[in-house]
Amino acid sequence: MPSPAEAIDGLEAAFADVPRPADEALLHPRCVDDNDLVGLYPYEDWRDVPDGVIEREYAALSFLSAEGYRCFIPAYLRYTLRHPRSAAAVVDSTIWSFIPEMYEGDLVDFTRSKFERLTGDERNAIEVVLEALAPFVELDAARALASWRSSM
Repeated sequence: MPSPAEAIDGLEAAFADVPRPADEALLHPRCVDDNDLVGLYPYEDWRDVPDGVIEREYAALSFLSAEGYRCFIPAYLRYTLRHPRSAAAVVDSTIWSFIPEMYEGDLVDFTRSKFERLTGDERNAIEVVLEALAPFVELDAARALASWRSSM
């Protein structure tokens, strides 16, 4: 079982050079409202997003495009690894972003569409994060890990 620190190191390595899309490319094409993303606009690098912004913008993962998700998911995962027992909504929303099956109909494919731009190394780093989270958020992390492995 990887430790949270090891998983963070893996995120750092795998997502080190991910390009940040322009603000107008952050919103998923099927979404019309960027209200849950505007807090991310000032940040060019996912490593610079403060915890307070991640906590306030917990719903952003639902509205990000595939490019935006790729750019910012490591910030959300790093937060979750550092605060796995936090009551902040961002912990659940981050883990749930890897369980498309919890939705119905079109939302399953919509949720999976966010994974399209992830590279093999990035996918592997995410799997390590989900493994590291398992002792802390057992049920949801196990569901997310099973779903993630079945989609790879």
